[in-house]
Amino acid sequence: MGQTDAGIAPDYYARLGLEFDPFATGAMPDFFFVGARRRFLAQRAVHALYFSGAIVLLLGADGSGKTRTLDEIQSAYGFDTVRLR
Repeated sequence: MGQTDAGIAPDYYARLGLEFDPFATGAMPDFFFVGARRRFLAQRAVHALYFSGAIVLLLGADGSGKTRTLDEIQSAYGFDTVRLR
């Protein structure tokens, strides 16, 4: 007890054999976790693009995976995208 976060982190990484913080922003840029909910939302966006001609917006809190989901849709289906920040 009594250790600071800085003292805990290196021990945590060493115990698990990690070289970096796996939860840091951009820690694993090539990894895309496709959980059931994310897959469902991505498929709905693609469906709307194909069949309705609608403009699809991905909205969510910082760190919720909007950019990564958009990248995955773009690479999988070849859609042109526009990003607004």
